[in-house]
Amino acid sequence: MAILSAQPPNDTDPWYTKPWSEYNLGERVASLDLGNDPKLAQPKTGPAPYHSTLRQNAHVLPWTLLPITLQYISMHIFGYKWPVGLAFTIYALNILAFGLRTVKYLRELGQVYGYLDSVNVERDRVVNERVGPLAVSLILTLAIRPMLAVILAYDKHEMPRITWTLPLDMAFYMITLDAFYYMMHRAWHQVAWMWKIHRTHHTVKHPTSLMAPLADHIQETWDILLAPLLTYSIRPLPFHHLYICMVYVIYVELAGHSGLRAWFPHPILGVVLRPFGMDLVIEDHDLHHRLGKKAGNFGKQTRIWDRLGGTVSQRLETTPEAVGLKVKQKSAETPGVKGG
Repeated sequence: MAILSAQPPNDTDPWYTKPWSEYNLGERVASLDLGNDPKLAQPKTGPAPYHSTLRQNAHVLPWTLLPITLQYISMHIFGYKWPVGLAFTIYALNILAFGLRTVKYLRELGQVYGYLDSVNVERDRVVNERVGPLAVSLILTLAIRPMLAVILAYDKHEMPRITWTLPLDMAFYMITLDAFYYMMHRAWHQVAWMWKIHRTHHTVKHPTSLMAPLADHIQETWDILLAPLLTYSIRPLPFHHLYICMVYVIYVELAGHSGLRAWFPHPILGVVLRPFGMDLVIEDHDLHHRLGKKAGNFGKQTRIWDRLGGTVSQRLETTPEAVGLKVKQKSAETPGVKGG
């Protein structure tokens, strides 16, 4: 039985029809992913609007700088060095608040932009019995990443600082992490026994941001622990650079599952990769969910590895031409999957 669906079971009222005051903790987390006014969530037509990288960074960047600034003030003004436990607590709470706020933020944008594949006005919703587990999974996913950063790179004696290498570090981290994601994600789909592990994530065709962590435990371990560990092992980053990278990675993953009908370029890499047809937008991963087992678009931060591996799927609603961008698309794009 599917654990998520567009329609709730008939033998019980869906959780989201209850008054907010009756929600349990899991339902309150999940309610961040509900639209504010169903009348506004109508299918949108015409060119997809452009949501700029400037607006995206205006949302993300303050969250990356807040705990770093607090730590700097603590050390520089008061001479207090955060012990490991305190550092983890503050950085984890910050990234948790950021993740939950971003889920709500993306749903609010959905009221304005509408959603891809708009014959389905509402995105898929979590069925009653899965609300709690999915909310817990989202919280753990958000908490484990800063814990990993603290374990790998935190030094309480190091003054918080951001250097000129940050853009290069971010590009390296995201592209390398995406290479590991791509290789394993492609294997999830193309190796029969591995698909049995990954298909949990594909129980939805029209996901929302809340459903980004939906996965089997094996896949979760790879996504939030092993792939970041491998990336860090190739080139260790300073703690504060690593933390900023993790915040942006989380944002792109949540946005990639939002289904927003808008041109949403990657906030860091989009402008660099667009001329090569290797940039990622929201529609890329949305198509991946709709196409299921035979999908392409295995990357979650870029299309570099999809382009090189011949697994790019053609965009339908947010092509450069549709949003007024003069970018020549590579002829290799097809509605299905190219290559092995």
